[in-house]
Amino acid sequence: MATATAPATGRVIQITGAVVDIVFPPGQLPAIYNAVELEREGQEPLVCEVQQHLGNNWVRTVAMTTTDGLPRGGAARDTGNPITVPVGEATLGRVFDVLGHAIDGKAAVTSPHNLPIHRSAPAFDEQSTEVEVFETGLKVIDLICPFRKAARSASSAGPVSARRSSSRS
Repeated sequence: MATATAPATGRVIQITGAVVDIVFPPGQLPAIYNAVELEREGQEPLVCEVQQHLGNNWVRTVAMTTTDGLPRGGAARDTGNPITVPVGEATLGRVFDVLGHAIDGKAAVTSPHNLPIHRSAPAFDEQSTEVEVFETGLKVIDLICPFRKAARSASSAGPVSARRSSSRS
């Protein structure tokens, strides 16, 4: 399928939870991983990321925040770029949402570098074979529960409750 050379405007066709299907004019589909902005009255635009070209000029996107109250038929603008987040020293010790906006109550980050959230892996010769600590800049994590670089790790921002299930005959 052809992708757009210039940002296009489509309209919302279907909303299923965080999944939003959008139709664009023929020949103007946004590229996979492009950010698409949906205008919402009285709120910041909803940012969606293109995940799949469905055919018939439709794309399937995933919303980066809630879709509550989002109407079908609304305008959807392809930004022509992927979602990017700040990187570098200015981000150490800060907490961000998925769009790279600071959510820790401090001033906005002024990082000279922004990178897309989807990138190619570094070349093999640029990778380290030694175990290294991933410095987050958050004292609690760096001291009590440090992450290893290149290891799969996750942290939760709130309490986690597990419910045991039991089967009875």
